[in-house]
Amino acid sequence: MNKKNDQLDFTHKIEKGGANKSYGIEAAKLAGVPTEVIKKAKLVLDSLEKNNNFNTQLTID
Repeated sequence: MNKKNDQLDFTHKIEKGGANKSYGIEAAKLAGVPTEVIKKAKLVLDSLEKNNNFNTQLTID
């Protein structure tokens, strides 16, 4: 994440393989996303994590 001229520029790099942690919600907080949106995102994330057994792998070519 870069800050230039009072604007946030989110940058990312896509690599083959999985990730064990995502910082999207934390980045949203830093960017000033409203608290209610952050709370909803956490609820959605919690629900997804509870209902997914994480045994399925995605192949990204």
